[in-house]
Amino acid sequence: MKHAFELTVALVFSVLVAKAQPSGTPLTPRQLTDSLELLMDRSDIPGIMLTIVKDDSTIFSGGLGVKDKGTNSQVDGSTLFRLGSITKSFVALGVLRLVEEGKFSLEDEVKALVPEIDFENSFEPEHPVRVKHLLSHTAGFDDMHLNEVYNTSDTVVYPLRKVLEQHKKTLKVRWQPGTRYAYSNPGWTVAGYLIEKYAEQPYDEFITETVLSPIGMKTSNFKSVPEGQAYSKGYDGTGNEVPFLPIYHRPAGAFNSNANDMARFLSFWINRGMVDSAQVFPSKVLDLMEAPVYTIANQAGLPVGYGLGNYTFDTQLPASFHGHDGGIDGFSSSYGYNSQYGIGYAISNNAGKGMGDLVNLIKQFLVQDISVARPATQALDVEAMKQYEGYYLFKASRNQIFAFIDRIFSTCEVTIDNDTLYLKQFMKDRFPVLPVANQGGEGYLFAGLKDYVPSHVFVPTDKGEPVLATAVVGNYLERVKYSSVLTKRVLLVVSLVMLVSSCFATLVWLIFAIRKSLAWQEFFRRMVPSLVVVGLIMITTGLFGTIIKLSEAGEPNVNGWLIYLGGWIILFSAFLSTRFGIMNFKLGEKKAFSVYYILLAFSCVIVTLFLYDAGWMGLKVWEY
Repeated sequence: MKHAFELTVALVFSVLVAKAQPSGTPLTPRQLTDSLELLMDRSDIPGIMLTIVKDDSTIFSGGLGVKDKGTNSQVDGSTLFRLGSITKSFVALGVLRLVEEGKFSLEDEVKALVPEIDFENSFEPEHPVRVKHLLSHTAGFDDMHLNEVYNTSDTVVYPLRKVLEQHKKTLKVRWQPGTRYAYSNPGWTVAGYLIEKYAEQPYDEFITETVLSPIGMKTSNFKSVPEGQAYSKGYDGTGNEVPFLPIYHRPAGAFNSNANDMARFLSFWINRGMVDSAQVFPSKVLDLMEAPVYTIANQAGLPVGYGLGNYTFDTQLPASFHGHDGGIDGFSSSYGYNSQYGIGYAISNNAGKGMGDLVNLIKQFLVQDISVARPATQALDVEAMKQYEGYYLFKASRNQIFAFIDRIFSTCEVTIDNDTLYLKQFMKDRFPVLPVANQGGEGYLFAGLKDYVPSHVFVPTDKGEPVLATAVVGNYLERVKYSSVLTKRVLLVVSLVMLVSSCFATLVWLIFAIRKSLAWQEFFRRMVPSLVVVGLIMITTGLFGTIIKLSEAGEPNVNGWLIYLGGWIILFSAFLSTRFGIMNFKLGEKKAFSVYYILLAFSCVIVTLFLYDAGWMGLKVWEY
């Protein structure tokens, strides 16, 4: 009887799990929405805005779930969602409208157009930042610092020029413009200001008049503060309501829209700028936005990446999608389309999570009837590719403050084995890539076993240094010496292990001190290295707290002070540990203890140097 009961419970549980999981690719719109609702339940997503276009027709435009958990009011086609970075597609169209009007060109230098905007570019005059770099994330700017995301004044919307003046530290060109992709929101604020100066009106008004209205997007807007009941509320990962806070870099993410308006936007793209028999934009403008040609990898032939406010992605689907994603507190969004096949989607959820599974299911539904051949492969030119063997390091960090992590762990090893090229990322299995013909550049193109388009390219820089770039947008890697990366890893890992051991040793010494077999003065001297661990915990706690409450990062608070003081504690501990470590030998301490302590001191110094090099030592989050 016991076994029968257990079997019954197992069968019931398996049925419940099966019901909670989408089964296969949905064949009909109803099956798609049913499957999406299952995913919503699994991820605790209250509601989504959804538009589906197939065979050049809108087959769904509306919503699933609720826009307000308090009132249980349903999402419908008119419910406005915050679409975050999808704003960039509309700002790019606004800039290109001015280009069409002859106000400036994509090749114009930004400093010549807006000399009043101060930014640092050590690569000038040979390599200036141009308008096209702003719209393609290739200017080399840092992304927003933690203190410049949300405007906590609630109702005050700062002029774009003031925002750029107050947060100009991000406007520092870190490498030659036009060589690599690194996502940078501040560049879009410069683009928004460019619109305002040459259109002689606020950027949002100009885009509304010249882009939204002609397309027929009647209720979409760039409002920083919601008005009326048409907006969905946003919720965080724990289900709590997120306040609708304005952002400083509005041209990078302040757009609000709904399913009905996004249906017209998808139709605009699929019909190549034609809306209701009127050519709103020349098709060549859309072609220009979609073409990823602004990095050395794209210029070498890689066909996927970022164009002008528009991604080209999905190498492992029979039809690639163009479009953009967006994320802002409480919301996660995405739109994509393929004009050739007349398919597209727009989706936003009000939980700010779980978007990957939702979008993947929608794409599988849209491409299920499309069948194309994978790219023809060719024999590997072993002699030519030997020059590209070696160890590569990611060199296009989005946030400079986190670049130290990339310099240690974002690596890829390239090897040739039995006439096959293999790639191996850090702590992952190696995988083969197959050479394919390059019709659009001089780089060596490769495709993965599941790819429908080339996904990797090898190309030399203008200095002849090997570069590997991949279809994962932004993956720009330069070849480095493996020994240098390994040395950093070993030093950091060993140092952290040593410092953790000091915590256990401190507990033992504390027991000795309590039992009076060790003087308290000696105990305090011995425990100093463990304070580095305390400092690291403070920095880590402060960082996570800051990320969770980004809206508070612009003012001194507990999280910011934890980061700031944690850095100074580490520096002070490293200094004292080194001093005490030297004293141990002079005082004639036992050799084993003296060696152990000097190793702890060395570990303190290593961690301190890592943090100093990364910019975390004494970091004031609220003003950096």
